[in-house]
Amino acid sequence: MGHKWSVVLDRMIIVLLAVILLVPPAALPFSDPIPEAFAQTYSPPTYLDTFGSKGNQNGEFGNNGPWGIDVTPSGDVWVMDYKNEHAQKFTADGGFLSLIGSNGNNDDQFKNNGPRDVAVDSEGNFWITDTKAHKIKKFNSDGTFDFSIGSGKGDTTTKFDQPSGIAIDSSNNVYVVDMKNEKIKKYDSDGNHLLTFGSKGSGDGEFKNDSPYGIAIDSAGDIWVADTKDHRIQK
Repeated sequence: MGHKWSVVLDRMIIVLLAVILLVPPAALPFSDPIPEAFAQTYSPPTYLDTFGSKGNQNGEFGNNGPWGIDVTPSGDVWVMDYKNEHAQKFTADGGFLSLIGSNGNNDDQFKNNGPRDVAVDSEGNFWITDTKAHKIKKFNSDGTFDFSIGSGKGDTTTKFDQPSGIAIDSSNNVYVVDMKNEKIKKYDSDGNHLLTFGSKGSGDGEFKNDSPYGIAIDSAGDIWVADTKDHRIQK
């Protein structure tokens, strides 16, 4: 009896496979289209262009390459060439436009591999983290120096310990990652301190050992921080 049912079951499986392979999908009772909400809509980004090469001339970048980058309201691109202590500006097609900075301690210079990140406000002014000088520098849209925040290495509203990432919200407030102090510091467009948050640790809202680095502000004003050494992103 058992052998008989085994033969029947085998034949049923064969018939079922034949139906699946031969019957058009539209003829099956479960052939309703997938709801649009569940349809796969992702498509990979399309490669567009590359510019730059290793060197120290206009349009070239020093050892280990460029770091921070941001786009102006008109579509031009500022790139931090940190090993050459430069900030370089390009068109959207990669054409070189201008260069500011050199190695030094003056207002319009950057200290020893200093310029790390850049953020552009709605008026085209741009802010640069001069990391090794422990300063934030604001430049006008034409590249002229405006003012700086930072009066030496430390941890106060006007002192940083190797600031790294920087971002600007829709109101032109500036958020600075004070990396080695494990904090985020917020300033208005005139450089006045508004807020400080974060501390050393691995809990929510804390940052691990010189860890916070990159930062971004979304359209809702929420803040995203790369907590690098804790291998996580915090919002």
